[in-house]
Amino acid sequence: MSAIARHLGVDWRTAWAEARRWVKKPKRLKGVKTLGVDEHICRPGLRGTNRAVTVFVDLTRDENGCLHARLLDAVEGRSGAVYADW
Repeated sequence: MSAIARHLGVDWRTAWAEARRWVKKPKRLKGVKTLGVDEHICRPGLRGTNRAVTVFVDLTRDENGCLHARLLDAVEGRSGAVYADW
């Protein structure tokens, strides 16, 4: 998220707030055929506590076979329940 914020020229909190609004839109899942999942430990802010986060990414290739990965969601937690709830 920090890299995205730097790229967009905004602070971390602004980028995270926008991402949280975007992932609530059901149309973001349209056309997803291949789902990638990754788990991370992140620390939001300099004084935040470590948090486990599961990230869901669209890894569907286009008609030319090119991959244009899209972030679909980032959910706090790292367990089977996180996958099932998503």
